[in-house]
Amino acid sequence: MKSGVYNILNADKMQADLANIITGAGSNDNHTNLECSKLLYSLLLDIPSHIHATQHTRHQHFERLQPVTRYIKEHCHQPLTIQLLAEQAGITPQYLCLLFKKAFNIRPMEYVNRERIQFSKELMVMEPQLQIQEIASRSGFEHTSYYCTVFKRLEGVSPEKFKKSHSY
Repeated sequence: MKSGVYNILNADKMQADLANIITGAGSNDNHTNLECSKLLYSLLLDIPSHIHATQHTRHQHFERLQPVTRYIKEHCHQPLTIQLLAEQAGITPQYLCLLFKKAFNIRPMEYVNRERIQFSKELMVMEPQLQIQEIASRSGFEHTSYYCTVFKRLEGVSPEKFKKSHSY
């Protein structure tokens, strides 16, 4: 059984079992102490059948990340850090990474890069006179070479080829 947050399915029964154990534990009788030990051991073994794990669905993770994804979309062309993104949802950077993994199956900065590439494609179509270096910079990439690498990995073609195929 994994650690986590659980709900007790039959709280009254578990409370009664614990009360019996606590009542008997105050005894000086060895036989009663042995019976309490057996009851406690039995209770511990039965815990999996008495609890229900609360499962966060993917939808709940999406909901939790909405302020972050909205912030990324609006600010993808600016410098972004994991800390800054985590602050948008009021969570730790570690928890942000965990939520992104569960919701999107990618890391937060990969999500940022995808938004930046999408933004760059819009720039290419709307402002075809821009050079690749300018597009990379305005999309939030510090280095044109990194922009080109990410673009090709995500789109399957270089930014130059994409730009040529979408210029009218």
